[in-house]
Amino acid sequence: MPIKRENPSNSDGEDDLKPLIETPTKKSKKTAPTTSPNKERRPWTESEELALKEAIHAIVKRNLWNEVKGNSELVKRGADGVVALWNALYKKM
Repeated sequence: MPIKRENPSNSDGEDDLKPLIETPTKKSKKTAPTTSPNKERRPWTESEELALKEAIHAIVKRNLWNEVKGNSELVKRGADGVVALWNALYKKM
C-alpha cells in the first residue's frame, strides 16, 4: 500500500511531499547463525571427504570443456591435454 501523503497546499515547498508516517532510514540486518543451534559440529570422516572429492571430480569432468572453450588462453589446448592435466591435478589432491 502506498504511503499516505499530506494534502498539497498552494505553496511550492518541499514539506508538502513529506509522508505522514516516518519510516526508519536504517534497517538492521539479521545475521544468520554460523551453525544450526540444534546440530553439533562434527569432523568430516574420510569416506565423506572422498565422496565430496569424487562428486567435485565428476562435476569438473562434465563441465570442463565448456569452461575451457570460454577462456581465450585455454581454448588453444586440446581436449585430451586439458583432461590429462585435470586428472594429474586430481591425483595430487
